[in-house]
Amino acid sequence: ASEVRQLGGALDIHSKAGEGTNFVLRLPQTLAVTQAVFVRIGETSFAVPIASVRGVGRVARDQLGAPGATYAYGGEDYVLYDLGLLLGHAPAKAEGQLQMPLLLVRSGDLRAAVTIDQVLGNREIVVKPVGPQVASVPGIF
Repeated sequence: ASEVRQLGGALDIHSKAGEGTNFVLRLPQTLAVTQAVFVRIGETSFAVPIASVRGVGRVARDQLGAPGATYAYGGEDYVLYDLGLLLGHAPAKAEGQLQMPLLLVRSGDLRAAVTIDQVLGNREIVVKPVGPQVASVPGIF
């Protein structure tokens, strides 16, 4: 409840014996709760909206070097990228693994298979829209 108040929202809980409990969560319109897939590159974790994730895969390391290389999934080709390099971090290494883990993402007509070090799982997150200065940064959807 204290986290909800910090976000400018409110949580009301009403219980009736034998009938159950009713939870009402109110958040400002500038905030949203959504599911996200958490991935790791090096020591950094990133959240990717689950609505953009089409799947998870693995690719042989020797397939990553070719420019314009693709990964086929669900009858569609996804261009291979390194998420770490796209975000200005060190490249994904996935040390100790024979193949590189991939996160298959889609936004509109754009499809990408991005290499990562590890999928950490999914959870609900609170999202606040970015301002116009950040929205114009390449790579931010």
